[in-house]
Amino acid sequence: MNEVMLKPNEEYTMLHYPFYGSGVGSFLEALVNLTDYYMSLMPTIRDEEVFEVGCGNGVQAIYLQRKYSLSHISAIDLNEGNITIVRKEADNNDIENVDFSIEDALQLYPFNDNSVDILINIESAFHYPGTLRSSQLPISCYHCIR
Repeated sequence: MNEVMLKPNEEYTMLHYPFYGSGVGSFLEALVNLTDYYMSLMPTIRDEEVFEVGCGNGVQAIYLQRKYSLSHISAIDLNEGNITIVRKEADNNDIENVDFSIEDALQLYPFNDNSVDILINIESAFHYPGTLRSSQLPISCYHCIR
């Protein structure tokens, strides 16, 4: 999948559905537009501690750090290949205050209680097994949120 999302300039694109709207012309703009739309629903995220569960190749986490100057962003994904990509992308782009790790979203117990202000999970929950998607994910995430 990541090879498909690699642009000719050797940069990766976000791994979620596009959101087309007024003034959004290209596929890449529509990917960013979905992220911006979700963030517009938040009161504020600047200077917040953000946790992205199911970050895919991490391009969205890097985008959020660049755009919003977050205090810190932690992002996890179960796929080791995705985390390898995002660590390389963060290093190549001098992105600071980010951590990426290989973790199971349904078992977030290594993360401290009340340690994040905002938790993001855009579309990756669709890939979690069966009914766990609707029951275990919120339970797993709840203890992390302030």
